[in-house]
Amino acid sequence: MQTFLEVSYLMVGGTSWPVFLGRIDGGASFADEVNSSLPERTDNFTQLVARFARVGLDARDMIILSGGHSIGQVHCGAFFERLYNFQGLNITDPSMDPEFAAMLKVQCPPTKPFGFMALDATNGTFDSAYYLDLLTNKGLLESDVALLSDPLGVEYAIKAVQDPMAFLNEFGWAMIKMGAIPALEPYGWRKHCAFVEPKY
Repeated sequence: MQTFLEVSYLMVGGTSWPVFLGRIDGGASFADEVNSSLPERTDNFTQLVARFARVGLDARDMIILSGGHSIGQVHCGAFFERLYNFQGLNITDPSMDPEFAAMLKVQCPPTKPFGFMALDATNGTFDSAYYLDLLTNKGLLESDVALLSDPLGVEYAIKAVQDPMAFLNEFGWAMIKMGAIPALEPYGWRKHCAFVEPKY
């Protein structure tokens, strides 16, 4: 999986990073355990930091790894609250760039919650445009926008925009760190990623 991710990011403009094989994996995976560990789209900065801290990653790691939203898409419904009913007031989030909000309403009308929207302005290319979008009030998810609620997030976003190559390199190192997170219940090594080796 780690090798696949590294090659995938390389193909869309990211940089390569060392992939360390031989991680001891768990013997079983459960969707509810995974979902409870992943960041929620409505998480604030404190909640995001806490989620990452549970697996040994710090606030800086969280901010850097959030840059993975440089590629990919999200369902329109994931940001409908910000677009149509901010804080239950039937208004658009006033912090969102007005022209950007108008474009989103065309692409994601209230009747299309399952439509898709690119997570950043250069979808398909892995770069630091995600952070530029945040700095210009064009972030989609509440959890993305939350990065700028803390000085550390603001500082890093500015740095990433000013030095995109530094971000790409730091993202690689953060991926190495994330890839070293141990399994909750270590089981063994897998010869084939899709199968759990029997224990004798």
